[in-house]
Amino acid sequence: MPQQEEAPAELFAPPPGAWQADIADPDLQYADDERQRRIAGWQSLPGLGELAPLLACDPQLFAPLETLIRQLSTDDTFGPQVALLTARTNGSPTCFDAWLPHWQGEEEFASHLREGDQCPPSLAPAASSGPVSRDRRAAVNPLAWTGLAPPS
Repeated sequence: MPQQEEAPAELFAPPPGAWQADIADPDLQYADDERQRRIAGWQSLPGLGELAPLLACDPQLFAPLETLIRQLSTDDTFGPQVALLTARTNGSPTCFDAWLPHWQGEEEFASHLREGDQCPPSLAPAASSGPVSRDRRAAVNPLAWTGLAPPS
């Protein structure tokens, strides 16, 4: 089966400074209550704080991404791991850096992931997550995120 290659490790070197948007939102001071509410809610999502005012201009376009990010944000066990692995594979250092503070596992795992190293089995998150659960809901939940199963 074909496998997607990881992005080059050079993309994930620590950034020289904080990212800032080049586009100012002049309409922000005139935003209605609904747009202000969306902006406030989205600024708390990992990696979207600076973009929230611009994304609030077209909420229908952003709604599916918001749903995905909120689902990942509420799952303390696997959400950050999935987001870090996805960001690493897709070559998105900004997304990787936004999710890194949410990772609660071994620091070495995130370091190995950033550098593109193969993680030693002792640090693999699956190995440290405890015994495999036979709970149907726990098994179906990740499938529901991807749309492969209905939410339970």
